[in-house]
Amino acid sequence: MERSVNPTALGLAIFLARTLRGWSQTDLADASGLTNSMISEFERGRRNPSTKSLERLAEAMRIPLPALYSLIPILERFRETVKAGVEERVGPKQTARVKIDPMADEMVRSTLDLIFHGKMARRDFPPRPEDRNQALEVWARLRTYDVQDQFLLVEEGSEYQTWALCELLCNESAEAARHDPVRAFELAGVAVRIAGKVAGTEAWRSRIQGYAWAHFGNARRAIGDPAGADEALLKAGLLWRAGATADNGLLDEERLRQIDDAVVGS
Repeated sequence: MERSVNPTALGLAIFLARTLRGWSQTDLADASGLTNSMISEFERGRRNPSTKSLERLAEAMRIPLPALYSLIPILERFRETVKAGVEERVGPKQTARVKIDPMADEMVRSTLDLIFHGKMARRDFPPRPEDRNQALEVWARLRTYDVQDQFLLVEEGSEYQTWALCELLCNESAEAARHDPVRAFELAGVAVRIAGKVAGTEAWRSRIQGYAWAHFGNARRAIGDPAGADEALLKAGLLWRAGATADNGLLDEERLRQIDDAVVGS
């Protein structure tokens, strides 16, 4: 007989178990024989796994199924606490607009990842090319929110405060500038917010901020704000050059040249 459980709490339990192993969704999919999309649906509480699927997940992670079930009431209480905190932060006037429950779920995931996966110690620094893989997974969730909620999430969630996610949003903004300037502006704005929070040295943060501000300037130019674009590009150049010693070539300088050669300078 199928066991009736709260799909949201069960999804968080699966996420926590996966995170404790240091696995991505792809890793768990490979080990369990299920698909990435199924695991994503399970973790987000959009689909309750069958007992057979849950057994395969537990076996893949080498966790007794009763132990996985035992996490559910704990995570339900944790989620309610986080949800109350989100409601308090956004205020009564914003509560109706903000999707409180999904945001609470994201906050829980970010907090668990921070506590159990060692991101408090490393926090995406030193930067590595493979950080981009995690950024793709994080963006797949973050992009489902409207831009106001994205700002709230990146303000509070450490998993969003990474150079790789900032770079990804910059690249998405550059692509959107060709056909949807408003979307490009929104993406670049979120990237700028992330850039100010990335981990590492002051020089590295300056470098990634320069990259983000250049794309913000590009987006301002696309929406027809040349004065705002010039101001953003000037700031981008100062930040980019100030952080030159911290960049080992991860960030694409040629992309900035395509935006405005003055940002890179001599």
